[in-house]
Amino acid sequence: MAYIGKTPTIGNFQICDAISVVNNQAAYTMQVDGVNVSPESANHMLVSLNGILQAPTSSFTVSGSTITFASALETGDVINFIQILGNVLDLGVPSDGTVTTAKLGDSSVTTAKLNDSAVTTAKLNDASVSLAKLTATGTKDATTFLRGDNTFTVPGGGDYVKLSSGTTGSVSELLFANSVFDSNYETHIIELNMASSASTNSGYVDMFYDDASTFSSGFTNCSSISLQMNSSNTSPEMSGGEENNGVMRIATDGWKSNAGQQPIIIECHNMRTAYVKYFYWRALHINMDADQRLIVNYGGGCARTVSTTSSLKFASQNGWNFSETKYAVYGVK
Repeated sequence: MAYIGKTPTIGNFQICDAISVVNNQAAYTMQVDGVNVSPESANHMLVSLNGILQAPTSSFTVSGSTITFASALETGDVINFIQILGNVLDLGVPSDGTVTTAKLGDSSVTTAKLNDSAVTTAKLNDASVSLAKLTATGTKDATTFLRGDNTFTVPGGGDYVKLSSGTTGSVSELLFANSVFDSNYETHIIELNMASSASTNSGYVDMFYDDASTFSSGFTNCSSISLQMNSSNTSPEMSGGEENNGVMRIATDGWKSNAGQQPIIIECHNMRTAYVKYFYWRALHINMDADQRLIVNYGGGCARTVSTTSSLKFASQNGWNFSETKYAVYGVK
């Protein structure tokens, strides 16, 4: 129903601050946490004086934030408590700590309400505002955060999405099957931190392409070129992968166990689309011979296949194991 005049405060149950009785005084100011409060009427209050509940309007009246008892109080009288009920006929403003998850409808909490501080901590039970209760658009999960424009977004602007990651033990080959690559992304980035089990400097790291996961096709229709720069050479060394064996040489020279994990980054294009596959890579490692040359490899390659499935395999030229590899695969929007 509509109200003429002041709209009542609704359902906010409050206990007033303690009031000290003054001899021969009937009127007192009511406060909650030091702030004046104004009940709707005497009928919206419970007042205890000397342990006895007082009858509204006959034992006391209220005007604004002032309560006036029917007769002046005397030294020794005690105002036990004054409770303000609000409008007890309506749900109204919830008491502190009473709003639970079940009380909130899905998508009922907008970012405007959060920004305007309408949803206060005091009113909510712990964890009562879940992701489901927020109206924001986008994917609501542990990988996203809520922006001020009411959208869930991947950290970092959402351009790079981690698809998989992990750490391997000692393996002779590292395989990324076609299922690793997501058709939602035209570009994928593979980060590798690879360690050799070899006790002496040996071999290269090769990447093989196949349009399945069996690597039984002979790795045909592939070609690559790699440029090696190191601290002892005045000119770069160049190597290429032959078309018929499909080897892409992504790192050269000097892999040894005491060099630790050495980084390789490969950018892959069109892995799950019907186009030629293109690869760019860079690797940094140190040759643990006496001169301990720092070696940087840059390269690129392509696989002239239009298959919508793609797999990559990494192995050493000389057959030594990767003692440990930390890897991550990202999709780039």
